[in-house]
Amino acid sequence: MAKNAELFICLIVTASVILLCIVNKCVLNTEILEDPGDYSWIIHGIRNVLGYATVFVPGYLVYKYVVSTNYLNKSGRGVFGAIIRTCFGEDELLLVNSNTHSGANVRTPLQDCCLLLFYFCGLQISYLSWGVLQEKVMTQKYENSDKEVGYFKDSQFLVFINRILAFLTAAIILFCSKQPRHRCPLYKYMYCSLSNIMSSWCQYEALKYVSFPHQVLAKASKTIPVMIMGKLVSKTKYEFYEYVTAIILSIGMLLFMVDTGNDRSNSTITTFSGIFTTVSLLQQSSFMTSFEFMIRFPQFIVDAILLSLCSAGGQLFIYNTVSSFGPLVFVIISTIRQGFSVLLSCMIYQHHVSAVGIFGVCLVFFSMLLRTYCGYRIKTLKQFHLQSSMSGIKADK
Repeated sequence: MAKNAELFICLIVTASVILLCIVNKCVLNTEILEDPGDYSWIIHGIRNVLGYATVFVPGYLVYKYVVSTNYLNKSGRGVFGAIIRTCFGEDELLLVNSNTHSGANVRTPLQDCCLLLFYFCGLQISYLSWGVLQEKVMTQKYENSDKEVGYFKDSQFLVFINRILAFLTAAIILFCSKQPRHRCPLYKYMYCSLSNIMSSWCQYEALKYVSFPHQVLAKASKTIPVMIMGKLVSKTKYEFYEYVTAIILSIGMLLFMVDTGNDRSNSTITTFSGIFTTVSLLQQSSFMTSFEFMIRFPQFIVDAILLSLCSAGGQLFIYNTVSSFGPLVFVIISTIRQGFSVLLSCMIYQHHVSAVGIFGVCLVFFSMLLRTYCGYRIKTLKQFHLQSSMSGIKADK
């Protein structure tokens, strides 16, 4: 019975991959997906999603088959069964003792200050360098020894390099340090990998149309659409301070956008992520074009590797900061970093920002810090009132 199931799973994967490859090839060759000028990012996005579907759809079909047939309980101990259990199984018997932090040393206040300063500097250096390199790769011209000039335009290839080097960095860290065995089924990483790839691709692609300061502030203002969708879809109730900070943020964005305009047109972001981008690049035949660009302009190789290493290193600093000091400290450091990123970009790439635009930027980051403080303050007060009420109940008894 297990043999038949394994054969059927192989058939599902093979048939769905072949069918999707044929569909993708037909769609990519149609005139509908020819680059329509300023809207080419939409076409590139569709092409990328079609490529990712070649991995996502077969995985989803196999998952539905495994669940419906209860294959995990019927499979043997062979290699095939082990692969399926790794991808889709949630074996709680193999969970490791969660006592990894029980023997952690208690740090002194001085050690805390030194560690926080180290993480702060690490985050700032990693992501400020990442921001500068990101803008350089996507917006500046490259010139080789033969005086040839070129602009790199393949955002997905840059995401691919980022994810491959992030994967290698993570593998080295795991190899050099003791880590608890992770038992989360691999398929659950597909969702976050897909959203991670798309957000990184959009981030790089945006630099073809807007300047880096516009991109950073647009990312900072994601609070507004989140609140709107939460109110419309989930009927979420927000605190008064959340509305106030959203209004301040909107005003700041408006002042910056209206006063500064967009000077971009005048000037010349792990395993599953790597799989997604590799498959999509192969189907679009973009590998050779990007490799040719790398050969013609060796400086691009240096910039792309440094960009990816800064991103991977920054992720390690994020994890250690959150685990050691909590998310609040990280949010504050991240907000400061975004402000520095805008300032550094304006200085290096000479983006014109007047006094009104600077005031708008200050309003945006002030609203973010105010929102963080108010959220922390309200949470602390709620915990205090809860502890007081619990103490009162115990005293009555």
